[in-house]
Amino acid sequence: MYPMPRQESPAGRDQEGPEGRDGLRLLVAVLVGLEALALLAGTVLLVIEGLGAERPANALGLAVIAGLIGVALAGCVRGLRQGARWTRGPVLTWQLLQAGIGMPVSASAYWYYGIPILAIAVVVFFLIAGGHVIAREEDAPA
Repeated sequence: MYPMPRQESPAGRDQEGPEGRDGLRLLVAVLVGLEALALLAGTVLLVIEGLGAERPANALGLAVIAGLIGVALAGCVRGLRQGARWTRGPVLTWQLLQAGIGMPVSASAYWYYGIPILAIAVVVFFLIAGGHVIAREEDAPA
């Protein structure tokens, strides 16, 4: 008998993946989930800071942006767990932004924050972009 081809759902999710992909997918989902939680915690702190400030608009504006990104990343975590290909774009974009923040911070007096930020961004970027977690478009059956 011939092997059965991999089934593709209309939503762009892999029904079956290479062995080992599920473990890496869980790792990436956990790391992106931690990023989302950090952004949402930062949102709360910025709101608290903004409420006590003379000019709260700056802190509250940053809180809105951080909250939106945190919620979007939380949604991507669910998509990552399901292997949805649509998660690649937002997660890669966030990793580039996060690396851009982590590089100068890792070379500053706050290096103990910057190095983990940069390390997580590099690991997640490599696993998502390399097709180790989610099959790339050209890997999908025709």
